[in-house]
Amino acid sequence: MINTTGKIPDDVWEFSRICGTFKERLSDHPCQMPESLLERIIRASSNVNDIVLDPFGGTGTTAAVAKKIKRNYITMDISENYYDVIVKRLNGQIEEIKRNADTNHQKQRQLFNYDQ
Repeated sequence: MINTTGKIPDDVWEFSRICGTFKERLSDHPCQMPESLLERIIRASSNVNDIVLDPFGGTGTTAAVAKKIKRNYITMDISENYYDVIVKRLNGQIEEIKRNADTNHQKQRQLFNYDQ
């Protein structure tokens, strides 16, 4: 990110977290990071064609941003569900992820429904 104004960036960054109703929200991951935050971090700490490592892939935000700004990436997640989310996200299947998240959320509510 080129700073054309000449102003030194502040040492406090303010970004909205990704709430459940945000368009950027994918899946039911409890800690999805904003793309704008990760883009700032990746641009500040790497160059085009460098490798970005995210060993806790989650919903794949770091890998998706790295791909968008022409960085190579390595990512992984212990959860098969989140691995599937990452693969779909990197293949541009965002709407399918959101549909599956809605279905999974409904299933989860039914799973914990207890009537006496």
